[in-house]
Amino acid sequence: MDEIDSNAALQNSARNSQNIYQRAYKINLGFQLVNIKTSYREIIDQNIINGDPAAANSRHYFDVRATSAFAGTSLVGDGEIAYSVLNPSGENMRPAMLRFGLSNLWRDLRYGANFKSVTKGFMPVGGAIADQSRDEALIWGEHGVGPFNLLGSIGESWERLTDTADRRVTRFAAATLRINRARWGGSLFTSYGLTGQDSISSEEAAFYISRLTTSYRPIDFLLLEPNFSVKEEWNRSTGLRTQTPASGLALTYTPLGNSFRLTSGTSFSRTFTKDGSNDVSIHGTSAGIDWKIGKFLGRNDTLSFTFNYDRQLEHVFRANSHDGLSSMLQLKIAGF
Repeated sequence: MDEIDSNAALQNSARNSQNIYQRAYKINLGFQLVNIKTSYREIIDQNIINGDPAAANSRHYFDVRATSAFAGTSLVGDGEIAYSVLNPSGENMRPAMLRFGLSNLWRDLRYGANFKSVTKGFMPVGGAIADQSRDEALIWGEHGVGPFNLLGSIGESWERLTDTADRRVTRFAAATLRINRARWGGSLFTSYGLTGQDSISSEEAAFYISRLTTSYRPIDFLLLEPNFSVKEEWNRSTGLRTQTPASGLALTYTPLGNSFRLTSGTSFSRTFTKDGSNDVSIHGTSAGIDWKIGKFLGRNDTLSFTFNYDRQLEHVFRANSHDGLSSMLQLKIAGF
């Protein structure tokens, strides 16, 4: 699930996006309506770590999304195919992502099932590269009562391990409680899972994640979003426990309505074990500007610039400590 990966540190890469194209299609196929969206991005990445600029990497990203609502029912199907290439070198690796799902509405209960497959080397826009191939299946249900919304899910993932030619299997259950009011809101997310390998009969590790996110709008053009999370992993074979507390604060400022937006944020996380074998702290800051420039190449274009800085401190292996600096300039073209 997306929430499970929400504690990931800021990535140490700079992205300068060029040639971003997006077009939407509507196709009437008798009793159903299909919406198709395609996009292509060509991005030049530059990493700056400890003041040493790395060579530029070229990354290509292609994405196709389709949604279909079946007439006369509340059944909705959606799917997505994405393909990315980072620094093409003639290798036979084809990093891709495939996702599809079904959802339905029965009275006040919305429910569905999703499946997602990611191959090794795939790198989504704004995300981390996949170091292993991974498949995930998920069943979920959502119910709302007044200002409260409850979402529950159970799922299983399979990850192919390159070194051992084995599979890592993870089974998890998660629940999210949300509340939305005029000036404030919040959500509480909890998840518990077990991880093991096919060649080992007993589960070798367990994990627990809890995350609290809140939002408060003191005035119409200012939004504050603090968050706090705790992740704990327990290796059953060794008894070793690893804990990762994290906190953050995001700020959104829109002085001119929706045409101009300023964003900033800060975060802190620490991963440590009680025996002292691992102790890592990560400090992160970010800032961004979004400006809706209107008609430029499309009908509603947006120019955005983001800047990220993070410092990773290794308290045990101090030589591995480093600083990361990244920025991204992006032109988003919407409509033709």
